[in-house]
Amino acid sequence: MKGLCGLDIDRDKIYISLANLKGSSPVFLQEFSIDVTSIDKTFLEVLQESGNVINQKISEKEKALSLTVEKVFVNLPWDACKQGAFSTTVPFSKRKKITQKDINFAKKYLQDTYLDWDDFCIHNFILNYEIEGKVYDKPPLGVVAKKIKISSILVWIKDKFRKDIEDIFDNLERSLGGCAFPPVSAIASVFTNLNSVSDSCVVVDVAYDKTLAIAIKNKKILSIKESGFGLKQIFEELEKKILLPKALAQEVFNRYISFKELAYSKEVSIKSDGNYINLSTQAANSFVKEYIKNAVSQIIEGTSGALNSEYTIYFTGRLNEKEGFCDFAKEILPHPVVASSAAKSISKSFGVLSYGVNRFLDNDYMSRNSFVNRIVNVYKEYF
Repeated sequence: MKGLCGLDIDRDKIYISLANLKGSSPVFLQEFSIDVTSIDKTFLEVLQESGNVINQKISEKEKALSLTVEKVFVNLPWDACKQGAFSTTVPFSKRKKITQKDINFAKKYLQDTYLDWDDFCIHNFILNYEIEGKVYDKPPLGVVAKKIKISSILVWIKDKFRKDIEDIFDNLERSLGGCAFPPVSAIASVFTNLNSVSDSCVVVDVAYDKTLAIAIKNKKILSIKESGFGLKQIFEELEKKILLPKALAQEVFNRYISFKELAYSKEVSIKSDGNYINLSTQAANSFVKEYIKNAVSQIIEGTSGALNSEYTIYFTGRLNEKEGFCDFAKEILPHPVVASSAAKSISKSFGVLSYGVNRFLDNDYMSRNSFVNRIVNVYKEYF
C-alpha cells in the first residue's frame, strides 16, 4: 500500500502522521510522537539528531500497516520562512486568450522578478489579476490580453536550507516530498481542498510555545498572527499559582486539568522538594480555564478584525488533546466553534502531508474535469 508521511517538529515533541493514497487524496491512518528537547537547538539540529529514531519508527509502522512510505513532507519552522506581497506586469509575446499555461508562466515570472537566485519559493498565493484596468479574483482564463498584472504573496526559504533537509532524508533513504509554511499546514489540518474552506473563518493552532491564528475570507488568507501563548505558558502560570517546579506543574496539567465539568472537587497531595502540597482540582481547573479563556479571546480578537462579519473558529493543536475542549471553547467564545481537524491528528503533521498532495491554496483555480474523467465518473455510477 502506497503511503505518505508528515512531520511537525514542536519544541517538546516530533509528531509524525501516516496516510495512504486513495486516488489522489491522502487517507489518515495514525499519528504518533517522539519526545525531544529542542529549546536550545536549531530545527536542522533536531531533525539531524532525531533522524534515525524517526526512520526506525516509520519503518516499524510500515511493517505493521503493510505500508510503503514514498514521500515525507515537513512542516517548516516559522522563522525559516520569509514572506512578502508583490505585484508585476507580465507581457505576452502577442495578444491572445489566456490559458492556464499563461497563468503558470506569470506566477513563475513574479517569483523570478523578486526572489534572489538562492531563494526557494514554497508558496505563491495569488491575491488578484488585472487586465486593462479590470480586476479578477480568479484566473481570467479565456480573456484576450497582451499583458497581465499579477499580485501575490510569496513565501520562501533559502535553497540551502531546503537542500540540507533533503540531504538528511537522503541519508535515511527517504524521499522529501516537500515543505510548507506553518499557517498553511494548520489550514490543511482542517480543510482538505478549496471547496471545503469556509468563506469566513479563523483557524487557531495551539502549539507548545506559540499559537497561530489565521483569518480567511472568500477562501483567501487575510491575515496571520503569531502569539506567545501555548502549553508552555499554561505550565508557567500553574507554576506561579501553586508554587511548583515547572515539571510538576506540567504533570498537574496532564493529570488533573480537564475541560469537562468535574463531578466533584477533590484534593490531591503533590510532593515537591520533600514537602507535600494539597491541591484542589476544582480550583486548579478554574484557574487554567480562566487563563485560557482570556488568552484565546485576545488572540481571536486581534486576528478577526479583518473579517468584520460572522465567522467560524476552528481549533487545531495541542489543546485538542484534552477531552471537552470543544465544548469549553463553545461556551467562552461568541462565534461558532469547531475544535477538530480533517483527521484525528493533534499536530500539523497530517496537514503538511495533506497539503503536499493537494496544494489547494497555491493552485487558486479549480481544474476542469477532462472529457475522459467525466466519462469515468458516469460509469462509476453503474459499478
